[in-house]
Amino acid sequence: MKPRRVILNPVQVAMGNVALLPKKAVADVKRALQDAVNCLARCEASQHHWEVIADALNVAETLSGLGIGSDHGSVETIQRGQAVLADIRDRAASRGTWAMRYSEPHGMHEMEALEMAVFIHGVQLDHASMKEYERAIEKTRERIRQALAGNAGRHTRIVGALGVVQ
Repeated sequence: MKPRRVILNPVQVAMGNVALLPKKAVADVKRALQDAVNCLARCEASQHHWEVIADALNVAETLSGLGIGSDHGSVETIQRGQAVLADIRDRAASRGTWAMRYSEPHGMHEMEALEMAVFIHGVQLDHASMKEYERAIEKTRERIRQALAGNAGRHTRIVGALGVVQ
């Protein structure tokens, strides 16, 4: 029988699990996301910028499944942002440029859809504990790993770099 880990201070462990994400870390993530969206808007983006947003929205989807930003409107906004990203990736594959379209296939301009989805994720980050965020990242990685292994629904589109198995 494997010995169990001994917790000397369970109150400290519990407090660490419910502590919100550090404000500086949240600000850094929000800034990186906004920079990536701005690069897409200016048609100066690369696959890296796209992956920053895709990974964030995949984590946002998982956080909503954990009950953070899980209202119907937030979930739809995240899904709309992911659909825009999939369209951008498809266009990049055919044209070689990472640019947004200023038409309304998703009920609004692509820029607006991405900005709203990134905003929702920012709100999620403001309210997620460190433990919830870590759990969301791990669940997202596992979900993408499973999809890459062929265990995804037929309408699933794999976007982002979190699923890259190294």
